[in-house]
Amino acid sequence: MTAPKPSIAAGPVRGRIRQRHWAQLSRGLYVPRASANVLSEALRGWELVLPGSAAFTSLTAAELRGWWLPKPISHPVFAAVTIGARYPERKGVLVYRHPRPVPTASFDGFRLTTGAETLLAAARDLGLLDLVILGDSALRTGDCTLEELQGHCRTAATGCPSATRRTAASRQAQRIAMGISHASPASSS
Repeated sequence: MTAPKPSIAAGPVRGRIRQRHWAQLSRGLYVPRASANVLSEALRGWELVLPGSAAFTSLTAAELRGWWLPKPISHPVFAAVTIGARYPERKGVLVYRHPRPVPTASFDGFRLTTGAETLLAAARDLGLLDLVILGDSALRTGDCTLEELQGHCRTAATGCPSATRRTAASRQAQRIAMGISHASPASSS
């Protein structure tokens, strides 16, 4: 007796599929080919292999929230987990490990890091100008406030494993906050 074929209507699946209607996201992870380029469908697939405590972060969370991105940036799916949580090491997903639980929020059925944490995570990969654009968008959409960003930057820097990284993260966060607050009069309202 053969196993039933997965239904395309069911969405992403794990396993081994050899049908032309499916596109491979990663080893053993497939999405319907018609929706392979839809971010939300790909993230539903990644949720199948990430731990339940994981949250999407950085540019992935920013893109899903509809924030202004500096330009179309090719990037992996970014996820955040706490140290000790089991997570897959797969092509196409980059997992950041945190020493304590990451603040999260629900958005369109996905677990995302908060707006302030999303900006701080993006600071690892973007320059200051790109972060100001991203931060201004976060403020305009109401996903975070300048006070939340500044407060989160102070507490997040204490979670960095080394004093050098902690200082660098704190300085970068202050530059982001200052750049955002001076970016435009509308962004601080």
